[in-house]
Order: sequence, then C-alpha cells, then structure tokens
Amino acid sequence: MDPKTLKKYGGYLKYKFNRFLPLLIFFISYLLLFAVIEQVEAPEYHYTYMRLDRLIPFCEFFVIPYFAWFLMVPGVCIYLLFHKESEYKRMSYMLVFGMSVFIVFSLIVPTKLYLRPYFVPGDNMCSRLVSYLYSIDTSTNVFPSIHVYNTCVAMQAVMRSNTKLFKKPGMRIGIDVLSVLIILSTVFIKQHSLLDVVGALLLFVLADRLVSIYVGDTFTEPVFSKEQAKERA
Repeated sequence: MDPKTLKKYGGYLKYKFNRFLPLLIFFISYLLLFAVIEQVEAPEYHYTYMRLDRLIPFCEFFVIPYFAWFLMVPGVCIYLLFHKESEYKRMSYMLVFGMSVFIVFSLIVPTKLYLRPYFVPGDNMCSRLVSYLYSIDTSTNVFPSIHVYNTCVAMQAVMRSNTKLFKKPGMRIGIDVLSVLIILSTVFIKQHSLLDVVGALLLFVLADRLVSIYVGDTFTEPVFSKEQAKERA
C-alpha cells in the first residue's frame, strides 16, 4: 500500500474512531457505574416475579445464545458504523437512552431476583458456564433486562438497514432467530423474570418513539425491495 493510500485509509479509520468514541466512553462509564451499583447493598430490594416464571424450566443450554449477545450487539453496532452511519447513530441513541434509564431506575428502585437454582444441575460445559455467570453477575438490578432491550435495539437496526449484508434473507432470518433465542435465554437460565422482559420491551417501545421524534424518523419497517432501498438510501 503506497503512502498516499495509507494516509487516506488512516484518515478514514480515524474519522470512524472519532464517531465511535462517544459511544465507547458511554459504555465504559456504564460498566463502571453498574459495577459500583452491583457491589453496594441496597437497604431494600423490590423482587421481580411473575407466576409464569415457575412454569419455565431451567435449561443450561440457553447459556450459549445468552453469551452470543456479547458478540451480536457490538457486531451490529460496529458494522453499521462502517456501512450505514445514519443507522449507527440511531442505534447509539437507542442504546444510550435505554441503558441510562436502567442505571437511574436501579439507583432509585433496586431490584432483585429469587429464581436461580441453589445448585446448577448437570455436569457439562453449559452448566459450568451458567455457574461462572452466576459467580460474576449478581441477581440484583435486573429490571428492566438490558440483555433483552439491547437485543431488540440490534434486531431493529438490522431490520431498518438496507446494507448489502443485512439485506440477505438468510442473514436477517439468522439474526431474528438468534435474537429470539437470546431473549428466551434470559428466563431459561434464570437470569431474569418475565417481568424484566416485559419491562425491557416496554422501554424499547418508549425509546423507539422518543428517538424517532428526536431524529425526525418514523420508519421502523424492514426493506423488502430495491425500490424501497433506493428510497431509504
């Protein structure tokens, strides 16, 4: 690669990094604040529970899609940063809004979950992963589920995008299936109550409305044809 091309490519990466930097700073701040909240014992907790929770069996194999979340959400975000910056920007607004609401809510109304099994059944890789997850993530501050909320944000960003990769039916179906499995995983490995899931879905609907107003965009349906893609480009 010649120096001129290298300089141009370096400038492009620097520009993209600068666009990503505010979201990166937010994520770091969020993780630090969440870690502090997790370590502080609240004087009183509000327990999240629905009767249907008891009907959902524990299944350690759902830990696989649960951990896949840590690849899918950042993956969609970074891909859009390089291929559809307008959708990346909107996704960033959605993530920042929802995660900020979660932090504020956790400070005001601390929540706790009492659905985890005393002993993780099974002796396989998945059960060991669940045990590890329990050891690093407490059962406090669970409402609304950010796992579910961010999954919905990523899935919507994919549906809205008309990029070459996300226009492929196989890719969209794959991400939709993975998203549903991630949401289900939160209740099947007892990381969340159904109430946490409902709260996340309601928060997503609210955030979508507010962000749409803020960016002046009401389009929320996927692109099905080349004509629509041209109109949305």
